[in-house]
Amino acid sequence: MLARDALRQAVKTTLAPALRARGFRGTYPTWRLQREGDVVLVNLFGSQFNEGPYGDFLLTIGVVPAAWWSWSHECAVGHSLFESGSRPGKEQPWDCLSSKIVRPRGRREQWPVDADQDVTAVAEAMTAAALRALPAALALTGPGRLAAAVETDKARFSAFAAGVPGGREMALAVLMSDVGGARFDAAYAALEKAVRNSNSPMPRRTLPWVLHRAGLESGA
Repeated sequence: MLARDALRQAVKTTLAPALRARGFRGTYPTWRLQREGDVVLVNLFGSQFNEGPYGDFLLTIGVVPAAWWSWSHECAVGHSLFESGSRPGKEQPWDCLSSKIVRPRGRREQWPVDADQDVTAVAEAMTAAALRALPAALALTGPGRLAAAVETDKARFSAFAAGVPGGREMALAVLMSDVGGARFDAAYAALEKAVRNSNSPMPRRTLPWVLHRAGLESGA
C-alpha cells in the first residue's frame, strides 16, 4: 500500500472526526472552519515524490481572513499565486495569510509515514498535535486580530506577504480595512510610506482598494 493511501485511511478514524467535532468541514487532505467571517484551514500535504510505501507529510493550520480573501480575488487578480481561482468553501493553503506547521516531536517538520508500520499511531499523534495548535489559530480570527498578533510578534504573515517589498504594510492595511478608525489610518499611512520607498506595483495597487473597502473615497 502507498503511504498516502495508508494515511488517508488512518485519518478517517482520527484527525477527521476530531476536526468535525469542532465544526470543521471537508475531506482529506483539507478541512475548513468558518469563524467570525474568516476561515481556519487544516491541510495535510504529501510531496509528489511520495509514491511508495514510505512518505513524508506536512501538517499545517492556517487562517484566511475575510479581507485578505477579498483582496486576493479583487486586487491581486492575475498574480501567479492566486491564478487557481479557488472558490468560497474551497479555500486552499496558498489562500492563507498566516499559517503554522504542526510538527511531530523533535526538530523535523514533516511526519514520516510507513505503510508497513502502525500508521494509525502516526495519525493519532497528528491529531493530538493539531488539537494543541488549534486554539492559537482560532484566536487569530475576527477583524483585526491577526494584524494585532503580527504587530506584537505573536504571529507571522505568509511568505508571500513577507516577501513582497512593502508586503507587511500592505497586508496590515488590508486587514485594518475591516476595522477602520485610528488603526486603519495608521496602517494606511504606513502603506503610503512603503509605496513611496518601493517600486513594487502590488502595494501601490492596494492603496485605493483598502480605501474603498474601508468606505472612504480614494484620495481622502
